[in-house]
Amino acid sequence: MKKSILSGLIMALMLSATACSAGSASNSQVAVSETMAYDASSQKYDMGTGVMAETDSPSGSSLSSEGTSQVILPENRKLIRTVSLHLETDDFDSVLEGITQEVSATEGYVESSDVSGSRLTSSGVPAMRSAYLTVRIPSDSLDSFLAWTEEREHINIVNRSENVSDVTLQYTDIESRKKSLEMEQERLWELLEQADSIESIIALEQRLSEVRYNLESLESRLRLYDNQVDYSTVTLSIDEVKSYTPATPPSAWRQIGTGFSRNLKRLGEGLSAFLITLISASPLWVPAVLVLCLIVWGMKKLNRKKGQKGDEQRLPKQKKIVKKTDQPSKLSEGAENSKESDSKE
Repeated sequence: MKKSILSGLIMALMLSATACSAGSASNSQVAVSETMAYDASSQKYDMGTGVMAETDSPSGSSLSSEGTSQVILPENRKLIRTVSLHLETDDFDSVLEGITQEVSATEGYVESSDVSGSRLTSSGVPAMRSAYLTVRIPSDSLDSFLAWTEEREHINIVNRSENVSDVTLQYTDIESRKKSLEMEQERLWELLEQADSIESIIALEQRLSEVRYNLESLESRLRLYDNQVDYSTVTLSIDEVKSYTPATPPSAWRQIGTGFSRNLKRLGEGLSAFLITLISASPLWVPAVLVLCLIVWGMKKLNRKKGQKGDEQRLPKQKKIVKKTDQPSKLSEGAENSKESDSKE
């Protein structure tokens, strides 16, 4: 008799748990319908622009059009904000340090960091550095952090995107499921105290272990949502540049001046790279030039020696020729002298 009563209580508990889960599902559906009604009432369609325009509502969200865009978030809702920033800077080290200090000042933390180190390009010019940071900022301090990045010197915001995800329905559904499981757990404990058979105890303990596992899973999801809601995620892509990306098209004179200065800069970099390459390659070309100079000097010296030997060989021949030419002249002089003496007589 007691076994039948206990088994009947267990079956009733199972049915009540099923009813609770169905009730939580119906509650979530009601919440969805209420939220959809809220969204429909807080927005109206503009026939002229074809855009859904938000109406003034105490719990709605809107963007301010003057100055820095600041999101006005509805109250008592679970909202996850994610911001992505693409920044340019000409003072990489100080900006990176300033961002880290500002994150710490807002009681946030750096979740991940990837910074490229200093290196040289193939032409020997220092390469531009970059960094990719993922930081978690308290949701209450997110707007002040974004305003700081816009007002900070040596920072140019190239692109900014923001996403707001409403997880109120998921959070409420998980809480209702958690409450139903906690109620079931209490009933299971009561039945376990009254159980007097091994089969009932085993069945109740198996169900308790399942309930505990589901409760831990739901609590883990709630903690994850709480962390994402309390700490917004900001991804920063930082590039080191020498000149910022222009926000407006420059004038013709500005384009001419920019192009002239850019070409002068390239010319200076080219000359510098040429001198660096020339000096760095001196162990290769200096010995080659010395060897070439020695070869030319040796060839010139050899040619000089050959010329001197040729001159020495030509001189004896010239002397012989001169002697041969001198003998006929002496004979002619003697004949002339004899003729003169004969004439005198």
